[in-house]
Amino acid sequence: MSDQSDAAQSEHASLAAERPVTLQVGERRFFTTVKTLTQESGFFAALLSGRWDNVRAADGSYFIDADPDLFDHILRYLRCHVFPVFYNNAKGHDHALYNILMHEARYFGIASLENWLENHRYLRHIKIRHFVEEVEGMNFYEVADVDEQIEYHPSWQSRKVYICPRGISDHRGKPSVLVGASAHFKRREIITEKQSKAASERRRCGRPSRPTTSSSASSSIMPISTDLVLPHNILTIFNAFHLHGQEASFAFGTNTMPYHGKRSQIYVVNFPDETTWAMHVPVHAIREGAEAISSSVEHEVTMLQVLRFRGFVWAFPLVGYDPTFDNEIQFPYIITSWVSGVQLIWNDNEPAARVDRDKILVQLAHVIVDLAGASHAQGNISSLGYLTDAIDRKIDGVLKEKPPSVDLRSCFHQRALVSEVFKRQEEQPTTFISHEDLEPSHIFIDNAYNIRGIIGWGSGRILPAQVGITLPRFLSTELWSPGSIMPPFPTSARDRQFLLQMLFNLAYGTHRVRQFYSPYLLHHIYTTLANPNVDWIRLLFESVFNTESHNWMVERSWLEGAIKPSSSDWTNPFKSPTAEDLLKQVDLYEAGRSSRPR
Repeated sequence: MSDQSDAAQSEHASLAAERPVTLQVGERRFFTTVKTLTQESGFFAALLSGRWDNVRAADGSYFIDADPDLFDHILRYLRCHVFPVFYNNAKGHDHALYNILMHEARYFGIASLENWLENHRYLRHIKIRHFVEEVEGMNFYEVADVDEQIEYHPSWQSRKVYICPRGISDHRGKPSVLVGASAHFKRREIITEKQSKAASERRRCGRPSRPTTSSSASSSIMPISTDLVLPHNILTIFNAFHLHGQEASFAFGTNTMPYHGKRSQIYVVNFPDETTWAMHVPVHAIREGAEAISSSVEHEVTMLQVLRFRGFVWAFPLVGYDPTFDNEIQFPYIITSWVSGVQLIWNDNEPAARVDRDKILVQLAHVIVDLAGASHAQGNISSLGYLTDAIDRKIDGVLKEKPPSVDLRSCFHQRALVSEVFKRQEEQPTTFISHEDLEPSHIFIDNAYNIRGIIGWGSGRILPAQVGITLPRFLSTELWSPGSIMPPFPTSARDRQFLLQMLFNLAYGTHRVRQFYSPYLLHHIYTTLANPNVDWIRLLFESVFNTESHNWMVERSWLEGAIKPSSSDWTNPFKSPTAEDLLKQVDLYEAGRSSRPR
């Protein structure tokens, strides 16, 4: 009888393991079995243990609050036990997707998948061949991990060789091919090339290899022009970046009507392999000068690289860039990947439907949290130290200026205000990346009001914790030129309240984002932005770095306090500095002056 009982129990357990299960994951349904879900997942082992039948829906399905597209990968792994690889020749590994999937694996308790992703073992599963031409008369191959950086340092010799300005390798050494339709390109008849170095330095996240001539040394002092920012020159650059030599074609009509950010025009192209890229050309910054434009491009590239490395998925991945004026369009540029979408329009009338406005705001709450979580790092200076150092450098400049751009006494007044507002020191200085110009034109959405990506990262800054978390520009009080303050438009109070409620839910509710970020970080984000004086604090912060803002605030007695988000009434939460306070700030400035570089 015992054997029969054991056999019956075994058969019952086997049948139970093969029992079908219906999962409602987000808006999609998945059909699988108990055995598939529980073999490796601690989450589903607990859910399907029989102790949680009260969580089943009326139709017998289980609701899982997760992204169905990501869960597709989770279920495929549980079924086949094959680790995922997200790689293509055009873009390489999709590290952002790996990072998100790792968090999903952790949430569902799949230790093997989590460890595989966390240790980047996918890098071992794809190999590429690196080819270097004519090294001591021989060709050779080397096999390496796809994300591994390889440098070759062979000996080299200089020789004169013609390089096709369109980057066509078959035209190498054949200047006679520049006829007909190619005549608009300048002929570079003879250049000195360091052949092996050029071959080893060509890489996708950099400039396409192209000759540099003696004229490049003086490019920084040449007059800046956008005359060559033309469609055929732009396509030439795109084609040079594509690894397989495919021809690009413009998308979304951007050859005649490019998108416009605050600093850049954006041209989008498609390739036959369905790759979509965008070129960001900072033509709107032309008055800043060549050196400033080149520096801003390099800064934006650094921001994109850091954000990509840290798994921030809302910025378009970097493909390549050129910070110089020595290229076909004679202007610096950045190339990123791209998706279809349009620039967000945000005012009293658009988006018209409340549900669409709220959908955008929910996503913006996630953008704020994800940016803080991805960029959160240990710093070496507090918010107070950061701002007083900046004010002291401004005072140094004022003492040398004839006439000074700001009043010297007002600088010490500003120093006293900053010392009062930021007197609460962080226990451990931390920093965040702040998008200082998150306006509607920098947010791209699809027809369903899903945010597809954010641009304008040249405005990104690494800031201390107390000033590194900010509201989007269109939901905060703005200082507009000439000398006027722009409170949020009428619907902004409702929009802002809803955004803060979403941040509150993320910080203190049961949302799954709490699985990814520390409670302290979420608490800091919410309390910083929910501070009723956050707009005034932001105006004070900007007055430290902007002369116009500084003088505007002085003319209005520093606004005698802070503006409340829900009204236009000014309050006075901080005491106005006394004469004694100002003398103290003078002493502190003088004490630190000897340690600052002159």
